[in-house]
Amino acid sequence: MNTDEESEKIADEPAPVQPDAYQVTVSLALIAVLALQIGFCAKLVASNPYFLGIGGFVIAIGGGLLVTQYMGTFRHSSVATIVAIVLAALFAIRGLPLLILPFNRQFAPLGDVGAILGILQLIASTLIIVSLMVNPRWLSVLKKARKAGEPIGRVNAFTLYELLGITAVLALMAFPFAGVGGTVPDLPPVQGSGLSNSEVPFDTPIGATQIHFLKLPSGEVVAEWIAHPEDNEQWVTQIELDSEAHDFDYQQAAPASSVSLAPESYDPQSILQNQKLHGANVVRWTLDGYRHEVQWVPDDPEQRTYYHREAID
Repeated sequence: MNTDEESEKIADEPAPVQPDAYQVTVSLALIAVLALQIGFCAKLVASNPYFLGIGGFVIAIGGGLLVTQYMGTFRHSSVATIVAIVLAALFAIRGLPLLILPFNRQFAPLGDVGAILGILQLIASTLIIVSLMVNPRWLSVLKKARKAGEPIGRVNAFTLYELLGITAVLALMAFPFAGVGGTVPDLPPVQGSGLSNSEVPFDTPIGATQIHFLKLPSGEVVAEWIAHPEDNEQWVTQIELDSEAHDFDYQQAAPASSVSLAPESYDPQSILQNQKLHGANVVRWTLDGYRHEVQWVPDDPEQRTYYHREAID
């Protein structure tokens, strides 16, 4: 076969399938926003483990979406595109709380960092909605091309442009660590006095009243409330029967002991420190990564109960 015939054959072959400008633009924008989010959330988690729930979600799901969106669009992977669609839907739904982060009083101390995360999530959610429209279309193009035996145009090695793009993404992810956006402050403890059981951020007996509590950013809780001994008994029994709690330790009429203390740096009003309980019922159990302890004296005329929850190391 001569050179002219080879050129003629190449000219007759269909051009490899390529994503259109819309698909490329949406993917690049989404990748950049996700990279920024991951960077900021990594900074949050590194500064305060309290943010592991929020930050861990964005880092894990957002990172997976970033990679699969890139692989689907620029590596022409049908599998990656399908995974990107699933992760995008999950990220959009589960990431909704981030949209109201700047307006949540509990995260008010985040200041500008919280506002930035909220704005980034708004942009990411918008791009994700668009990606949920363009990705299925791109997936259909890839499937039709493979079914028809058309060339897909997949590149087996990173091009110079891809390497430059990866460098830019890594720079965006590292940029929050350079101190841009300020430092992440520690959240102050949350405390309350004279509340009912429906007004506190942890579980208490149904009949509990006059609840005074201190909740630290680590999840540790020190509290006292007024409840009839039978209410406490029913509450503990219900936990043992209906939950995954384990390592129950039940002591009746225990020797004198001290209620658990909050760290010395915090001195919440209305929470008794070093309160000695004589002949108390003491119940301890483990649930959801915390060790719980509740104490009350059955014949106490004031019907006071003391509670402590702390994370397991």
